[in-house]
Amino acid sequence: MDEIQKINIPIQEVVPLINWTAFLTTWKFPVKDRESDEAKKLLADAQKLLEDYNTFHILKIWNVYALSGFFPVTAKNDILYVETQKGVKEIPVARQREKRDDDSYASIADFIHPNGDFIGMFAITAGKNQPQGDDYQDLLEQSLRDRLVEAASEYLHKKLCKGVGIRPASGYPMLPDIRLNFLIDEVLGMREIGISLTSSGAMYPNASVAGLYILHPEARYFHINTALSYK
Repeated sequence: MDEIQKINIPIQEVVPLINWTAFLTTWKFPVKDRESDEAKKLLADAQKLLEDYNTFHILKIWNVYALSGFFPVTAKNDILYVETQKGVKEIPVARQREKRDDDSYASIADFIHPNGDFIGMFAITAGKNQPQGDDYQDLLEQSLRDRLVEAASEYLHKKLCKGVGIRPASGYPMLPDIRLNFLIDEVLGMREIGISLTSSGAMYPNASVAGLYILHPEARYFHINTALSYK
């Protein structure tokens, strides 16, 4: 089950999952203005660009790519021990520490079966912009790619995990330390789909995301307000 998959995600499968509210938020449209002529024009321009993307997809010029793998995992003292083809990798995960009314403090480790389980890793990219020398078109394309990679993350979760569990992403509230990307890269080989990492662990192209699949049916998202001790 530790085979790494490279997946070409069909754009037409992803488009229905785009969060257009988040797209308009990127463009700083207040909620009260989202039915305005300006918002409708922006959405129409975005739809036109997506039609072009579909054409490019057929020509194999523009694609959304992903890598994924599933591995045996155990958890002890809020550290995940993942058995990969590169050896056992340790992923420390933070536990909530801020005072909570229900006195319940969650950690990803809580959703790993004590007798052993499986965990997934993924990386997805919608590629990099091809600057056209037009600030509006360039920003439109970048914001669309950002939304496409998020939609592709949802699509892949449904496809690979039947929507069971959660998919916390590196750099987001459950896994706030983006240095986790170095480990995911070591295991999956992100360059296979054109992703590189900066010295801090940030992903390039910007329209990229990586993280973990937690397969426990009762797993839920939560916020970590303290930094991870990931090294």
